[in-house]
Parts: sequence; C-alpha cells; structure tokens
Amino acid sequence: MRENQKKNFSGPDFRDIEETLTGLRSAIEHERSVCEKVRSYNKMITLLLNYGSSDFIKANIPEFSRDFILTVENYPVSGSDIRISSEFLDNALKLTEFLPHADNVRLRQVINKKLSLLQNIRSLTSGTGNNLNPGKKELYFPVIEQRDNIPVCSFLETITLRIIKSDKPAAFLIFPANNAAVNELKSQVEKAFNTARKLALEGRKYDNNRYEVIVTFNNSRADYVGDSFGLLLTLQFYLELCRISYPAINLTPAVNMSLTGGIDEEGRVIKIGKDLIKLKLEAAAFSDSEFIIIPREDHRELGFREIYSPGGYPERELKIIGVTGVEEIINRRDLIVIEKKPAVRRILEASVRHSRTFLLSVILVLLTVIFLSFRSDHNPAEVSFKNNVA
Repeated sequence: MRENQKKNFSGPDFRDIEETLTGLRSAIEHERSVCEKVRSYNKMITLLLNYGSSDFIKANIPEFSRDFILTVENYPVSGSDIRISSEFLDNALKLTEFLPHADNVRLRQVINKKLSLLQNIRSLTSGTGNNLNPGKKELYFPVIEQRDNIPVCSFLETITLRIIKSDKPAAFLIFPANNAAVNELKSQVEKAFNTARKLALEGRKYDNNRYEVIVTFNNSRADYVGDSFGLLLTLQFYLELCRISYPAINLTPAVNMSLTGGIDEEGRVIKIGKDLIKLKLEAAAFSDSEFIIIPREDHRELGFREIYSPGGYPERELKIIGVTGVEEIINRRDLIVIEKKPAVRRILEASVRHSRTFLLSVILVLLTVIFLSFRSDHNPAEVSFKNNVA
C-alpha cells in the first residue's frame, strides 16, 4: 500500500495528505473571498488528482461537493485572472467524472459555458476576436478584493433588481447580505434609487408610489466597502423604473459595459481614486466589456485616455468614458438603445401586470353568461307567431 501511494503521489505520505485536505476544507468552509476559495479548491483538486486513487477521491467528494458545485456555478470568469480561471475550470471538469450522474451533467454544461466565455475573452485580449454576442448585454461592476489593503484579485459582479409597488414604507433589501457591510450598501442603494427615480420620472406628476426594492448580487456575498457601486446601481434602477413607468418603450444596454463610481445626494458621480481605477480598468479589460465608464475626475487624472490596454495585451482596446452624471450615459445611443415595443408585447405585459384584474374580468364574464343561460326558457309552454316569425 505504501509503495502504491509513493508511486501515485511523490512527496508527503498519506497522513500528510489527509492533514492538508482537512486544512483546505476548513479554509474553504470559512472563506468569504471568491478568489481565495477558488485558489483553495485548485490546491485541493490538484492534490486529489495527483494522489491517483479513484476510491480516495470519491470518499472525499461528499464532504465538499455541494459547495464546490455552487462555487463553479457562481464563479465569475469575467474580470478574473485568465490563468487562474482556466486552471479552476479545467480541474472542475476533471472532477465531474467522480460526481453523481445528475450533478455531472449539470456541472459539465455550466463549465462548458464558462469555458466558452473564457475563450471569447482570450480572443478579445489577443485582438483576434470580435465582441459580437447577440444575446443580452451585461452591466458589470469591477470588484477588487483586498487583504490588509493589498489587492489580491479581481472579478466582475452583476446584479439582479426587482422593484415592487408597495403600500408599506419604502424598503431596501440586499441578498445575500453581509451584516458588516449591509448598512453601507443600503445607503448606496437608497441614494442610487432616489437619483434614478428623479431622472426616470422627470417632467411627470410627482410619483407618490412606495416601493420595495430588492438587490441580488449574483456572484458573491455583497461584502463590499466604499461607495463605488452607486453608478451601476443608478443606471440599472433607471432602466427598471422606465420599464415600469413607460410600458410602450424598451430601454436596454447596447453593449456590454463596466461601470464604477459613487453617487452623492445630488446625483453627481464622485471619484474613487486613481490607484483603484487602474485596478478596475485591468479587471474590465479581462472581460467582454466594450466600455468602462468611470467618474470624470478619475478620467482627468488618467489624462483623459480613450483606450486602455492591459500589460502584455496591447491588442486589447477597452474604451474609457468619464461622466459626471448618469444622464450622460442615458443620452448616448451607442450605450443605451431605446425601442418602441410591439403592440402585442405591450398587451401581453399589461395582462401580466394587471393579471388579477384580468382574471376577475374573465370570471365575471363567465358568471354573467352562466346566469343568463339559466334565465332563458328553453322549453316554453307556447310559441306565438307574428308575420311568420316565431
């Protein structure tokens, strides 16, 4: 047995391997950082695969398979180091053969989709690809993870918004929430929502509706500090409020773009700092973003550069735009497309919005028809004729 272990894994003995795996599992369980968790999984999978025993791998998988699958599904390829992403996804693909069939099939589909995106990013950074994805365009937020104020990695975050009319006082909900950062995030969300509301309803009668606002972070735990998230929030709130308030038109992003910058009480975009901007530029460059939109003050400190190319990738040309307000984005047709919705689509959406009223109307019509059918006499005692008409 000992000889077989040495043959399959040169280095530490079986007890050392078990001890290392236990340490990695513990680190993964308590790790909040997306990047650090991926690094730990890379080490664990490499160790398991190098050991060479299928039984050993299968015995260890149940202890972390659920979290591993979620990590792969939520892993943001966009904005991350290409080499780390490639290693993680390749390792994940190798590990799928040891998972139950249902998990194997589902995870392979997810991995292949992410590998396809990674290949697209490789092509863009090398200058050999065109960003012509015909699907839904994304709005990204570049995230820089730090330890002891030292940047350790980056990725691009996306959010999902829901705005629901409510009879209760305005409420702002954030999922998944980190209690340590939730108050700071709520402050950004509220300022962004109020700014977007003023822009979306400008020129209309005062909107006295109350709303429940739900913000869901798709790739992480919303463990963010600082106020550079406001610009993205404001734009997405604006698009969603327009969808609710103007059912005849459709406003959507024209291209994939990254946005960073704070929003103050007056709705102005505030700077985040030259050093942080440079890191966010690099993160956005390793994605399918065509533009990165930053505060005008930060753009000035960069010398109003129009194009950014990360080190080692001179062919990658990320366009930079500096703004002082969200309206500068909204008013550009190369960034935001405005289309009139077809009549059929408007009717269907109105039916969904007013589904209760529509359903009640259908029920009332049916009840009326049934009532009238019972009131009519299908077997009269006599029939009178007048002018040969019964």
